[in-house]
Amino acid sequence: MIKRIGLVVASVWALSACTQPEEKAPVQTTPAYKNEYSAVSTVSPDFAPKPGAKVAWYRDVIIADELSPVKVKPDTTLWIHSELNKQLTDHGYTLVNNHDDADYLVAAAIILDNSHKADRIQHLAQIFPHLNTHSSQDHKGSLIMVLTKPGYQTANSLMWRSAVQAYVLGDKISAEQSKERTKAFIQRLGASMPSVPSN
Repeated sequence: MIKRIGLVVASVWALSACTQPEEKAPVQTTPAYKNEYSAVSTVSPDFAPKPGAKVAWYRDVIIADELSPVKVKPDTTLWIHSELNKQLTDHGYTLVNNHDDADYLVAAAIILDNSHKADRIQHLAQIFPHLNTHSSQDHKGSLIMVLTKPGYQTANSLMWRSAVQAYVLGDKISAEQSKERTKAFIQRLGASMPSVPSN
C-alpha cells in the first residue's frame, strides 16, 4: 500500500513538472511616446527660389555623438543623406556637386549629445526643437537641415532652416521600425521647405 501511494505521489510530481509553464524572456515594450517629436522651421521672407534652382552640399552630414551612448553608424548617415537628397529633388531643386554652380548650399546635422560641437551647430542654425523628458533614461536626438546663400556662412545667410527632435529608441524597436520612423521624421523635416516653381 505504501509503495502504491509513493508511486502515485511520484507520478503526480512528474506530471506537475511536465506541465509547469515555461518561463519566457521579458518582452521589450515600445514606449508609448515613440511617435512624439518636436519640429520647428523658419523661412526668410527673401527666399524665393527660381525655376531650375540648383543646390550643392556644403559638406557631408555633420554628426555630433561623441558624448552619446548611442552612435550614428556610417551606413545610417549615408541613408539619411540619400533621404535628404530626395526631399530636395521632390521640392524641385537640382543637385550639383560644385559650390560655384549652386544657387544655394545645403547642410545637415545629426545631434545626439550636448558637446561643444553640438552647441556650435545649434548656435549657427539658431533653431531649437524641444521635447519633454519622460524619464532619466530617455535619450533625445535632433536632425537639422538648412539652405543658405553661397559664401560666408552666418545665421543671417540662412534662407530656410528646419529641425526635428525625437526620442532615440535604439533596440527598443526593430531595425525596420527604426528606418520607417526616421523616414517619417525626415519627411516632417522637409515639409516646410519652399518648393522650386516649375518652368
